[in-house]
Amino acid sequence: MPKSFQSIFGIALLVTPSVAFAASSGGHPSIADVLPFWPNFLFFCLVVFLIARNPFRSYWRHRREKIEGAVLAGARELEQAEAKLKEARDQFPQAEFVVESSDIRVFSDDDYRKQGFT
Repeated sequence: MPKSFQSIFGIALLVTPSVAFAASSGGHPSIADVLPFWPNFLFFCLVVFLIARNPFRSYWRHRREKIEGAVLAGARELEQAEAKLKEARDQFPQAEFVVESSDIRVFSDDDYRKQGFT
């Protein structure tokens, strides 16, 4: 929807007397007073949905692409690290690689042992 329509709709919403209903003097409204507002509320929800649909879609699409990019970058870095480890083992076959304990682990202890770490 064009921005001018959104602006006109926003101004029209602000100047309608139904917005000032809560500030009016008088008693509490009965159910008969509230019923006519349901179609207006549903119309408002529809308009908000139509206006906000594309920004929400683009936000989640961008977020998904960002997460996918981060996961793929992590997978590439893991492959590069494994290649560097293989290169180091080939260059220094007598070396013993030690993994120090840490609270943050990428692999389990068994996986490290299978790779030849102590």
